[in-house]
Amino acid sequence: MKSNFDLRKFIAENRKTVNEIDADLLKRAQNTPAPKDAAEKLAQRKKEQDGVLRVSMGSNAEQEQKVIDIARDAIALMDEQPGTSAEDALAAVLDI
Repeated sequence: MKSNFDLRKFIAENRKTVNEIDADLLKRAQNTPAPKDAAEKLAQRKKEQDGVLRVSMGSNAEQEQKVIDIARDAIALMDEQPGTSAEDALAAVLDI
């Protein structure tokens, strides 16, 4: 099954520049100290989510799911055929 999804175009269209980041939010984030247990909470959250890819519910959710599906297929191909590079696996999945 050939996909008409263009990963490069999707990344280019959805890349945010530093200028697009909310300046007020950035300022607050820089001036707010992290809670004392932040590292422990982050480690626990990462442990719980290990290996789980999450799709946002935003306007790009469908496109994000396509990217995740393509990545999973490429990873499966690399697992099935040891020595296959990531680039070759993606090219095979995308039929390019």
